[in-house]
Amino acid sequence: MDMLGEQTVFGTRFLYLRFRGGVIGWARTVWAVLDTETRQGADISRMAWIGEIADAGRCPIAKASRPRPLVDYREEHYRFTYCDIDFNRHVNSSRYIELLLNQWSLDFHDCYRLSRFEIAYMREAYYDEEVEVRLHDECATSDGDGTPLSTRAELVHEGHPLCRALLSFTER
Repeated sequence: MDMLGEQTVFGTRFLYLRFRGGVIGWARTVWAVLDTETRQGADISRMAWIGEIADAGRCPIAKASRPRPLVDYREEHYRFTYCDIDFNRHVNSSRYIELLLNQWSLDFHDCYRLSRFEIAYMREAYYDEEVEVRLHDECATSDGDGTPLSTRAELVHEGHPLCRALLSFTER
């Protein structure tokens, strides 16, 4: 766990999916706890149950890169609706991910699979906010040798980033 002053705010956890006795997927996550009244970071060490659902052992996934603002990008717009929000009345984290993945056609997803996904959440989004979905291809074509197609992405509302992400795809 990373320490911030005297208080434990962030915790790194590794999760894995098992199927028929074998590991079929991994996730490296950084968790933070927010006080629902103040919206400030809270002491994660008081939440011992987190360790019961996430493995603090070794993970084969490299640490996430540090996402930077995009300078050159293509852009789409999206307005968050009722079905995008959670019980806290802000946009559900999974909707950010779905919104990014929906920037590619079904034909693209038929030919490529997501091989790496990184996301850094920066600000909450709310119902009826319109966002810019910005995408910048870093490696736009695969030469058939398994080199991933990589795209940097960010969701921006009124000039302020909501999240930044890296999506890498490999041929199926």
